[in-house]
Amino acid sequence: SHTLKKLSILKNAEIINNSKDKKNIPKRIYDIHYKKLGKTTFVLDLFVDGGIPLKSFIQNSDLTPNVSELLENPCLCTKLDFKNIIV
Repeated sequence: SHTLKKLSILKNAEIINNSKDKKNIPKRIYDIHYKKLGKTTFVLDLFVDGGIPLKSFIQNSDLTPNVSELLENPCLCTKLDFKNIIV
């Protein structure tokens, strides 16, 4: 989908937490893939630094950039699955 292509700019992006009560330690998204499942649903596959609050990253929040902001549409995380954790 044309709208989901906006998510491509997140590859190698730095995520900033703009909330006042957090230390602003930048986190990075190394890779991103997405697949449209239906008219209003999609799967997002991310390779990211630890410590990114993923639900906040998807829903409108103090994190910049975030998925809802990029798509100009309020998104809701309905399922979260950790595939590979690299330590």
